[in-house]
Amino acid sequence: MQREDTMRKVNVAILGAGKAGFLFAKAVNASSNGHLSVLVAATQGEADSVGAQLSQVDRCTGDWKSAVGDDAVDAVFIATPTNLHHEMTLAAAGAGKHVLCDKPMCLCIAEADDMLAVCAEAGVMFMVGFVERFNAAFKVVKERITTGRIGKPVMVFSRRAHPPRKGSWIMDDAQSGGAFLHTGCHNIDLVQWLFDSPVMHVTAEQIESGISPGFTDVAAVIGRLENGVLVSQIESYAHPPTMPMGVDRSFEVLGTEGSLYLDLFHSPVTLCDQGGWKYEDVLTWVEAGSQLSGALTEETQYFLDCVLHNRRPDEASGLDGRRTIAVFEAARQSAREGRRVNVIHQ
Repeated sequence: MQREDTMRKVNVAILGAGKAGFLFAKAVNASSNGHLSVLVAATQGEADSVGAQLSQVDRCTGDWKSAVGDDAVDAVFIATPTNLHHEMTLAAAGAGKHVLCDKPMCLCIAEADDMLAVCAEAGVMFMVGFVERFNAAFKVVKERITTGRIGKPVMVFSRRAHPPRKGSWIMDDAQSGGAFLHTGCHNIDLVQWLFDSPVMHVTAEQIESGISPGFTDVAAVIGRLENGVLVSQIESYAHPPTMPMGVDRSFEVLGTEGSLYLDLFHSPVTLCDQGGWKYEDVLTWVEAGSQLSGALTEETQYFLDCVLHNRRPDEASGLDGRRTIAVFEAARQSAREGRRVNVIHQ
């Protein structure tokens, strides 16, 4: 499907023009191996408005099906509300397009299995947007664990705290799955990736604080990995909107001979302007000048390189995405039934 010249680039259609879609578009433009062919939004007007803020895009449209069916497109990035991921992935794979689907993969195991089966049958690449795997801080943590710097790992504590996103589709369980799935999926994936071991069982509490009715915005989950590591995870979308950064991310790993502490809330770059104090992102999607850099750009470049060289992604595969959905479903069942629930993996 790709051009055969020595300067080959993957032609990309991005479905979704919200924060994730816009940043993916900037990441494709910043990459050396991607070309932004189509940007899709909910309406033509929104697509044109967002497209005007990009350094390059061939065309903008409000019709996602026309983008998926475009013969010039090699790969589709899906950055829409989670409840649309299943339908869009099936359509993209059916059209022979490789797929990078932003996290979380979907809303349930049945959808995940369907997506994996269709992509496998179509012979297309499928990857889930677990951007934290490409974050330099987490790469260091994984290396220190793997090389035994802290001895035998015993426990990991992870926390993500967000202010409410008023008016966003995220604040609706029917579209996002709730806080523990929507962004908690990062930490669900990370704890299994860091220790190369799946979560085997969980005990969970998940509630609505009342700030965002219809959205399960507070969750506390305790689990155990197959290798014995104890897991504790906290997820909230109910923190004050005055927090000086969009999300408070922290990790602690305890081992028999040491420990690791990760703080992605504070930053070495702090801005104070008319809006008050703000920690600047210097790791994930780093905006300086007209170029985007950081973990999101690395993730984008990695996927496009896999497409160009016909190499299945080792990082953030579809099976990794399914594994997080299995943990989410077990946690939801645990919270509903008030008991420990085993996680069913493939």
